[in-house]
Amino acid sequence: VRGGVAAARPVWDGVVGELRQCVHLGVGATGRRRVYVSAAVHLLSPPAENALRKTLEEPPGHVVFVLATTDPQKVVPTVRSRTQHFEFTLLSHGQLSNHLADILGREGIESDAEAVDLIPRRASGSARAALSLRGRALPGGRGRTHAVRARAARRAARRQRPHPRRG
Repeated sequence: VRGGVAAARPVWDGVVGELRQCVHLGVGATGRRRVYVSAAVHLLSPPAENALRKTLEEPPGHVVFVLATTDPQKVVPTVRSRTQHFEFTLLSHGQLSNHLADILGREGIESDAEAVDLIPRRASGSARAALSLRGRALPGGRGRTHAVRARAARRAARRQRPHPRRG
């Protein structure tokens, strides 16, 4: 993800600069709040951190910031001290199976028990990964989810993922 880190910094610098200008604008006739969602906050450059810190010192009442990170210890302490923290955890196999079965039921998709068991197991607790595998296991996004298709979707996903270097 080295390329992702390097690419994220210039984008953040521009976004935070724009954010400081736009945050103080009103929300319009129909809106009550303006929500800014920002991922990878731990990758901010020092100028972007300063701009965010200044914005968080006295945010307008109509603005809500959602700052996401996989490494909260790398977020500047003054930013962390001005925010509420929510830690998300992976779902258990049972929770993910129930969630998947509920979604399949609401979408009117038939599935065998083995597929509903296999997809969450392959997703390792991630709802996003389970839904992605479910989408790959469906022919054309509809029909019936079979364990055979679920296994094939998992193999295809593994082939697309870069392998770690062996040294």
